[in-house]
Amino acid sequence: MSIVAVNLVVLAVLVGLLEIVSSFYVTWPRGNRVPHPILHHTWKPNSSFVHREWIADNPDFPEPYTHAYNAQGWLEDYDVVREKDSDVFRVYYLGDSFTEGTAPMDGSMPSLVEAELNRLGAATGQRFEVINAGTSSHSPTIHYINMRYVLLEYD
Repeated sequence: MSIVAVNLVVLAVLVGLLEIVSSFYVTWPRGNRVPHPILHHTWKPNSSFVHREWIADNPDFPEPYTHAYNAQGWLEDYDVVREKDSDVFRVYYLGDSFTEGTAPMDGSMPSLVEAELNRLGAATGQRFEVINAGTSSHSPTIHYINMRYVLLEYD
């Protein structure tokens, strides 16, 4: 029994040390993330952020680009209302930095999907609203909590 306890303590110390050491090597975008009591962090509501940190890594976008965050803290330049028009089909994109998009807003996956869906639906009058709720470093558990307790409140 004491061997198990010693191994658990050693494991806990090693994990703690790895967390501390790795924090020196991880760079986070500053200024646009705020703490959240349930989701750990979210984007600062009603704000914008000029991204320069990806320029060296993304030759397709050699210039800084701006992300706008709405009142909900989602990567949208408008506030999403709970009730939607009956002819609108609403889609939420949940994910990490890939969903958020390390590119101008109109180059993110949710924006590209929305543009294509609206192009295809134009003939029938169907409109699509694709909301980018991507937040870098969110885990699957946080996505579930976000969906269950936040997003399901919306049509």
